Amino acid sequence: MSATIFAILILVASANARPDTTVALSACNLYSYSNSDPFADSYAYVINDLQNVTPNHDNFDYYMKSPYQNNAVAYGHGKCNAAMSPADCVTCIISARAALEGQCLNSYGGRLVMVDCMLRYEAYQFTD
Repeated sequence: MSATIFAILILVASANARPDTTVALSACNLYSYSNSDPFADSYAYVINDLQNVTPNHDNFDYYMKSPYQNNAVAYGHGKCNAAMSPADCVTCIISARAALEGQCLNSYGGRLVMVDCMLRYEAYQFTD
């Protein structure tokens, strides 16, 4: 009986858990772009796509690149803890995006790693 109650308490605690959005690492490219730079459009495309697709992608792990064929292609990676729910991944990615944009505004690259999720974008192809 007590083991059943303990198991129920663990399940309830897990269901009420929120993603840990403690920042573990942040880094920004030292070079920046202006709002009129074509990279601005590529960045906007990448960050929006990462936010919308990562929580629905297999294992919450999503790499992509902007579709623009100019000299300003942006690459991105979004990832959440595979054990979390899609809703918690959304919450975490939104927090990571806000922190990333606050720290790396108009930077040609940035990385924000939280305990339960991460976002990265660059002007060059990469793997994490």
